Amino acid sequence: MDPLPYRSIKTAVAAGFFTVAALVAQASSAMPPAFVLKWGTTGSGPGQFRDPLGVAVGPSGCVYVLDHANDRIEKFNSQGVFSLAWGSHGSGPGFFGFIYGVAADPIGGFVYVVDKNPFANTYVQKFDSNGNFVSAWGTYGPNTGEFAYPNTIAVDPTGHFVYVADDGNHRIQKFDSDGNFVRAWGQLGPGDGDLQSTFGIAVAPNGDVYVSDQNLGIQKFDDQGRFLHRWCLPGPSDGQCMAPYGVALDPLGNAYVVDSNSHRVQKFDSSDGFLLKWGTDGVGDGQFHYPAGIAVDPSGAFIYVADHANNRIEKFEQGTVASVPLSWTLLKGMYR
Repeated sequence: MDPLPYRSIKTAVAAGFFTVAALVAQASSAMPPAFVLKWGTTGSGPGQFRDPLGVAVGPSGCVYVLDHANDRIEKFNSQGVFSLAWGSHGSGPGFFGFIYGVAADPIGGFVYVVDKNPFANTYVQKFDSNGNFVSAWGTYGPNTGEFAYPNTIAVDPTGHFVYVADDGNHRIQKFDSDGNFVRAWGQLGPGDGDLQSTFGIAVAPNGDVYVSDQNLGIQKFDDQGRFLHRWCLPGPSDGQCMAPYGVALDPLGNAYVVDSNSHRVQKFDSSDGFLLKWGTDGVGDGQFHYPAGIAVDPSGAFIYVADHANNRIEKFEQGTVASVPLSWTLLKGMYR
């Protein structure tokens, strides 16, 4: 790795902090994250799963898993130790009909769950970090604040806004954290900014919204819904996706896309350029079988993948990307 310019390092240290990722990015950009652990078996007991489709990480590092076929959310610590579960099949607050997406508020710790069943529930339910029901909103329909078979949900890094992929209406809807409608965008079509089959959504610190579409690849919009860029178009090559599902972002703006039919995860930089991939079809450590959801912890160090058809969660480590203090002595040692 070429040393960083002396003046740049000195300036950063004088400010009191330096981003570790800036020092190691060149060396680590081609290194897939390392497998750390896995948890989950097939079943309905505590810590077991039946078709886990989504995963989210709370501000304390706890992990929430959307256990689709068991109609529940399960909570674990960062080591995969079961903490609690809530939900069962039915209608009304705290019950689920056909849940498809889960998101965690990175500030307040609230958990949002989106439901596709128009006959069982309102579509979005909000819970506290212990699974206690807080509020709900949305009914079936094409109007603002209504939904048609929504697939997934995301919370922005401030915790102020909630985005729902309203798949049946081919649009994204944005709400405040109390469920008040803010705006919507999208329509059915094959062009830039159109939506056909959305299965993942993530929000960057600057408000940009990333949407995965199984037919149209990954699209990026600004926080007003204006189209910015499209990539990860259909195909089997690096930088292409056969069936993009979950999408997640780390603190540096790198995007992680679950390419479900290729049984892999692909990583892109903040300019949407391909960086690396990992995973093959199988049941071994670091392998996947039709993975679905993905989440990155607040530090950016750990990545969690809902390995859907294997009924488990896999955890990977790529090193801390958050800003931490470094001493000038240490830096001089690294860049003599």
